[in-house]
Amino acid sequence: LSYFVKDNFYDLSATRYITGSDLFVGWASQSLFQMREAKARGARAIIERGSTHITEQYRLIDEERKKFGVTPAQRSKWDRLLEEKQLKEYHEADYIMTPSEFARQSFLARGFDPAKVLKVRYGVDLDLFSPLTEKPVSSIPTILYVGAIGFQKGIPYLLEAARNLRANGKKFNLKLIGRFEKDFEAWWKSSPFRSEINEHIAFVPNHELVNHFNRADIFALPSMQEGLALVVAEAMASGLPVVATENTGAREFIESGENGIIVPAGNADALGLAIGDLLDNPEKAKKMGEEAASKSQSFGWDVYGDAIENTYNAILHPSHLSHKSQEGTEISSFYDEYWNRDQGWTPSHSFTEEQISIHFKNDKSNVFQPNDSVLDVGCGDASNYQS
Repeated sequence: LSYFVKDNFYDLSATRYITGSDLFVGWASQSLFQMREAKARGARAIIERGSTHITEQYRLIDEERKKFGVTPAQRSKWDRLLEEKQLKEYHEADYIMTPSEFARQSFLARGFDPAKVLKVRYGVDLDLFSPLTEKPVSSIPTILYVGAIGFQKGIPYLLEAARNLRANGKKFNLKLIGRFEKDFEAWWKSSPFRSEINEHIAFVPNHELVNHFNRADIFALPSMQEGLALVVAEAMASGLPVVATENTGAREFIESGENGIIVPAGNADALGLAIGDLLDNPEKAKKMGEEAASKSQSFGWDVYGDAIENTYNAILHPSHLSHKSQEGTEISSFYDEYWNRDQGWTPSHSFTEEQISIHFKNDKSNVFQPNDSVLDVGCGDASNYQS
């Protein structure tokens, strides 16, 4: 409920500040009403989605819970309303901006035009994250994980991999930084993996994470769903070899086998083999960490800034970046997502007098005369226009 109130209060309130512009950029679930206002004024609109398509995100998380015998949480009315709002944003936007190919593909699989779904990789603070000149040597290596501790992050596979490695005589310290999700914690306490975590810290401020990276030997991120896990780039910039799944978006940063290792999501054996190889070959792990630190120099936020500026310029010059919407597949996708539900929702929106004026009294194209007829194609009774 708090997210529903916050996002919609912000979105509706901010419409008052929308003026004429060439481009509108809004964050998913917080921008539907602002975007409509901006588009009414002639702007092209981008919705930023930092993760996978929201329906795919829910599907992957629910699937993981079921695998481990946990009943997927019943989404509240407010969750459903925000999900439906995002679906509206996706389809009403001119473009959708994603941070990784993994996230982008989750939209293409639902019929979106490839030219509508853009990708610009996020950056990392290279002033904050960097390797130590002289790293302290420990007799027992540390495998580090940072993030929420739950099914979405693939933690059961990391714990299973740790158990298998220890059964094969490997010695290491498994350190997790992040808060337990409630349903996962309940499952974990009754699982055979409850003793696999050697150290747990519930919260570390971002600016202090580098100290933990610098004291670790391997970073592991077994997520089932991410848009783009910046923690991968932060670990690389700190000089750590990273083992991450495809579903983290890590391929935007990692060339597997050179400056990190990418494994399939949901595969404890593959995860364990990759970590075990680095434990058995400390020189290989060290070299991979050095390659990661070197590669990370191209991950700065200035690089992101240049890329996003070039993308915006291309949008504003359609000859350089244009898309002919695959209307059939996208419309079909929209109806499948939006209407084939137990409880669908259509966001309400009443035009202001100023918006009506933009539509019907535009001095540049004053084509409407008294007694003209206007055809409104859509749901409802056209009551917005009748006055």
